[in-house]
Amino acid sequence: MASFLLIQTDPGYATAVARFVGSVPGVFDVCITSGPYDVVAEVSPVPSLQAEVRAAVRRAPGLSRLCVCNGSDRPVAASR
Repeated sequence: MASFLLIQTDPGYATAVARFVGSVPGVFDVCITSGPYDVVAEVSPVPSLQAEVRAAVRRAPGLSRLCVCNGSDRPVAASR
């Protein structure tokens, strides 16, 4: 199951939070975004590891809000 973290940061902390989140074991990808969330991260589909990742991410300095989105399945992208 795909799992994504949608993160809001305190002003000026997006880069620091993204670096912190990217250093957490079990995080596959991190990007700084614009819009309602400052950072989006994809995490391991293993449920027990997801709990560890969420606990670690909550300790990120400058983190304001964490929203966890779990998907049911990831469709295969069409070849181009």
